[in-house]
Amino acid sequence: MKTLTTVFISIILFTYIACDRPNCKNTNPIFDKFSPESSEYKLELSKQIQSVGFENLDYWFDKYLKINDKEYIEINVQNDSVCAKAIVEVKNWSKIEGLRKEINGYRGAKLNCLRMRIERVGNKVDFIYEDIANIED
Repeated sequence: MKTLTTVFISIILFTYIACDRPNCKNTNPIFDKFSPESSEYKLELSKQIQSVGFENLDYWFDKYLKINDKEYIEINVQNDSVCAKAIVEVKNWSKIEGLRKEINGYRGAKLNCLRMRIERVGNKVDFIYEDIANIED
């Protein structure tokens, strides 16, 4: 019985660890001061993404959101110099339907080769999902 309990606990721990992103530490005061929904945060994140390049960042699914009849995914955006969250509007769910169906069952899954568009009008910034290679759960 003790061996079975140990195996069961090991499986649970492995599953939890397997779906977790690497730790990152934010050093940007704007990300500390404002929430990911704010214009200031989005503007700063768009500058960081454009400076570093989309392809040089890793993206991790955090949760599904529905706000005023629009659907979004909240993701973690990170590399050696960026540690932030983005709220990304999704209009085409064909490749990522599981994120919406499972609600938050994919939390911590890596979004490989995520492509999103940054729409910027004045100080208003929106992140719009375009495509993805795959979801690494």
